[in-house]
Amino acid sequence: MASSAAVLEGGGILQHEPLQCLQEYRLLVPEVGVGNSRLHVAARLGRHDMIAEAVAMGEMVNVCNFDGVTPLHEACAWGQTECALTLLLAGADVNARNIDAATPLCDASSRGSIDCVRLLLERGASINPWAVNVSPLHEAMLAGRWEVALILIAAGAELEKMDCHFGTPLHVAASLGDVNSVKVLLNSEYGADAAMRNNTGQKPRDLLATSKSDFQECAAVFSWYESHPKTLLQICRLSIRRCLGLKGLSCVQDMHLPSPLKTYLQYGQCGSKSTCVYKNLT
Repeated sequence: MASSAAVLEGGGILQHEPLQCLQEYRLLVPEVGVGNSRLHVAARLGRHDMIAEAVAMGEMVNVCNFDGVTPLHEACAWGQTECALTLLLAGADVNARNIDAATPLCDASSRGSIDCVRLLLERGASINPWAVNVSPLHEAMLAGRWEVALILIAAGAELEKMDCHFGTPLHVAASLGDVNSVKVLLNSEYGADAAMRNNTGQKPRDLLATSKSDFQECAAVFSWYESHPKTLLQICRLSIRRCLGLKGLSCVQDMHLPSPLKTYLQYGQCGSKSTCVYKNLT
């Protein structure tokens, strides 16, 4: 095998065969001691061609490093959508768990890679994986990825799912003073509960950090919702929508229900959500 210096000559690592480059490059990447395979390195670098070659030569597509991270986790953590697709087509487990029980969708959500998030959801990623300390929506909130949160919520992410650190995703957004994420969660058609308490008895508003630049605006959002409680009509609608879930709601139009009830459940004219939405949402 060529030396690392030879591999890097000419300003890159592409002077030799892809797998040879991978083997050499492993000597130079960080965290080499955690058991990363050639597929892990290729996924991090965005080299889907190297992944395809390694898989063709018999490399295990679901190989884990010492932290339980698979190549698909790695690709999603770095926003490498083409690598993620190559791995999935080769049989990668879309719901693989690492040592912290995080799935590739958790990593993609934290990264803010909308393309990866959509790809994983299309390939059957669990939107609400069972775990005590992590969910894709929590990860999106922790990273301030409100655009990703919109996609996850539309796909059926649970707004009231608790983790063991903060509480609900709304607790996370409040603790970080992320006003955009707070608005997204509270204005969702499934309605995050601003009154829900975490395992220490705190409401999301109790976690607002006064040191954050958006503190005043976040506080104003919560104050508005506290002074404009949901009507019984709205509470009933949210409860029914949560019970039906995303798949159930998609079938409402074909159900043998009175038209006004269908309109009500789908936020039509007779059940506008505008009366329960913070007026300054941008």
